[in-house]
Amino acid sequence: MAAIDFPLRIFQIHCAQEFLHPDQLWIVDHSNYHKLVIQSSSKVSGVSSAKSVTAIDWLLDSDPAIRWQVMRDLTDAPPELVAAERGRIAREGWGARLLDLQGEDGQWAGGACFPSQSIYQSVKNLGQPWVSTLPTLQLLYDFGIDPHSDRVRRAVAMVRDGCRWEHAGQPFFSGEVEPCIN
Repeated sequence: MAAIDFPLRIFQIHCAQEFLHPDQLWIVDHSNYHKLVIQSSSKVSGVSSAKSVTAIDWLLDSDPAIRWQVMRDLTDAPPELVAAERGRIAREGWGARLLDLQGEDGQWAGGACFPSQSIYQSVKNLGQPWVSTLPTLQLLYDFGIDPHSDRVRRAVAMVRDGCRWEHAGQPFFSGEVEPCIN
């Protein structure tokens, strides 16, 4: 799960909401790595319950950004079903939410690599604010969003037309001078 934690944490900061609830305990049955037990206790009622599900079922019961990759890599789903699931990323769930957060200027959080000063001030105590255009586009790519989707093409066109690097105002897709980005 470590590979999934990084994008989820970035998205969690982006949307200012929790995805993994602190009152849930995930227990892996080490005798059977395909099973895990979800134990959840309600803070309100104090009632505790547990159920056993397969890891694949747990992953399939998630966002389209994860579900399509599980279908492609861990199940025998036909390619057309995998493609249909991948196509949902831009319309619902985390991918759609990120696309909704794009500003009218074509940027996320008002900046190419760094959020605008006003946004930065509100999140600076949370660590690196991975909410600007560059990390958001990387996260959408990691989700596997379909680059041929009309919604994605419009978003990229808005970045092309309105986003400039902080260094000297160079166009986003042709002007970054940072060696570790080029």
